[in-house]
Amino acid sequence: MKKFLFVLTVILLLLCAGRLSAGEQGHGTANITSENMKYKSASPAMMHMSHSDMVKSEKEFVREMIPHHQEAVDTSVLLFISTDDPELKMLTEAIYNAQTAEILDMRLSYARWYNLIPTGFMYQSMMRDLNIVTGRERDIRYVQDMIMHHKGALEMAEKVLTFKGIHEETVMFAKDIIKNQKMEIDFMQKWLKKVGVSH
Repeated sequence: MKKFLFVLTVILLLLCAGRLSAGEQGHGTANITSENMKYKSASPAMMHMSHSDMVKSEKEFVREMIPHHQEAVDTSVLLFISTDDPELKMLTEAIYNAQTAEILDMRLSYARWYNLIPTGFMYQSMMRDLNIVTGRERDIRYVQDMIMHHKGALEMAEKVLTFKGIHEETVMFAKDIIKNQKMEIDFMQKWLKKVGVSH
């Protein structure tokens, strides 16, 4: 089922000429308010800022992590379409499968805990545009940026675990991020070393 959904996403993106999704529209219910946010354009400084500063509560952690994950999903699908590297195809599919499921879980939890459905996001992109490069240069850019992207997620996850009284689901989710994304960072760093590129 996950494989089918991944392939379906790839097909839809191809039909949209490979353009990355910038947001998502949702609908509130009688008891749940729709919360509107927007994406911001990429900023080089964003790749090096402290993500722990963005998280001052459990609510902010979940709200910020949804678009953070979505950017990873979108760029992973784009690279999956174009790369010829089997290791990167495996990596991008793994990121897609894991983070798509986590986005759904976060949305459901956010709605249940705060009676809000986020419909878009005020989010500063962390990753450079993959559409302006091709071939191995695109592969390398994706991996370099995804390492920084994952490190940002680690900072956010480590920060939320310092808060008292957070939901058990958030504790487990944050611990999963730390475990899984550390392994992916290690994989990506080794891949860069193998192709002769610094981090």
